[in-house]
Amino acid sequence: MSILKLVKRLGDLTNFREQQLIEESLLNSLLELVPSYYNALYQVTISPPDTIGLALTACSKDERYTGTVDEGKSLPPAIINGIQEALSSKESMMFMEPASEEHIVITPIIHNGDDVEAVLVQSCKLATHGQQQISAGLLRVYSNFLSLLQEHSQDTLTGLLNRRTLDEKLATTLQQQQSEFADRRKDHRAAWIGILDIDHFKKVNDTFGHLYGDEVLILISRLMEQTFREDDLFFRYGGEEFIVLLKADNPEQALIAFERFRLAVEKHHFPQVGYITVSIGIAMVHDQDLPSSVIGQADKALYFSKENGRNQTNLYEELMENGKLEEEAIQDGEIQFF
Repeated sequence: MSILKLVKRLGDLTNFREQQLIEESLLNSLLELVPSYYNALYQVTISPPDTIGLALTACSKDERYTGTVDEGKSLPPAIINGIQEALSSKESMMFMEPASEEHIVITPIIHNGDDVEAVLVQSCKLATHGQQQISAGLLRVYSNFLSLLQEHSQDTLTGLLNRRTLDEKLATTLQQQQSEFADRRKDHRAAWIGILDIDHFKKVNDTFGHLYGDEVLILISRLMEQTFREDDLFFRYGGEEFIVLLKADNPEQALIAFERFRLAVEKHHFPQVGYITVSIGIAMVHDQDLPSSVIGQADKALYFSKENGRNQTNLYEELMENGKLEEEAIQDGEIQFF
């Protein structure tokens, strides 16, 4: 293997900003630098009491093991045992898979110096010590680069995605909506954006201080992660405002999802502060929308919620249909392309 090839692959790996593209580049690089039958990358979650969950995030070349343990599509017992040993020791494991007589190499990916966030499963005819070192080195580059991107994309207080990342994710969602609409896919699901605003949050800061106000923001963030689905996206939009971007088949499902969160906040007791509420405005992400327009529609629905009693959820399209909001005419010079 040439040094130039390795340097090129490192350049390719760090050229992307989306995690999925980074992972695909990683696995393709490993296939070229360490010839394998397949490479599979699994996200690791550990729940009490020591229950291991594996979710496949990327797989290259061979799709024998594309299912996840959580979905009930079990990996071969030998690989499961190898993953458990690698997670326990936090070191690479190599063994021969009895059924295929292939060498299996399992490498844990360490995050923040201690936590295992993922494992790489490789199958090859023969894994030399040098090949294992190359794999481990690329995985360290991947983990460190991903950590830098996460720090850049996350809100420092809550750990949610930040406003800058919202612009990128929303633009990507709009492109997906346009593509799926053009293809007329049967499994097309609409995207929905919701703006969540904590009611009377200034009073919380004025009465209890900013330290407790920050604690409320953090707890609201945790409730979002617990109430919505894992594949929904959560952003801190600014101050006491948050945004959720999710998929739902129809307006009723979208309303149910956001109402579930509103009720969870209403029933939650916040230390020292007591009980608080949130107001929510929702809008559908149409294939012809601009990011600014769909956020503006959700914001109008949020404003309606706050002006009509707070602690409620309203859908922009429904408000428009019922004549409770008026469509604003676009004046000359108001369209912004950048």
